[in-house]
Amino acid sequence: MTRSVSKIEALLLEEPLDSLCGASAVYLAIENNLLPPFEYVRGVIDRAVNSSLLKIESNERKTKILEVLSQ
Repeated sequence: MTRSVSKIEALLLEEPLDSLCGASAVYLAIENNLLPPFEYVRGVIDRAVNSSLLKIESNERKTKILEVLSQ
């Protein structure tokens, strides 16, 4: 799970705002060509979003990241 959280967090922190979406986060949660159960994926994304929000100062980026969480 930690590896997935790190990959999603990097996406949220580094990628251009227009490329951020829930589908990208879900894609990064795939492990060994298998999509884990919804609850697992949701937990990974929640952890990555919460961790990312602590590191971001831009309100625009925070808003966009919160949109990913709501998707």
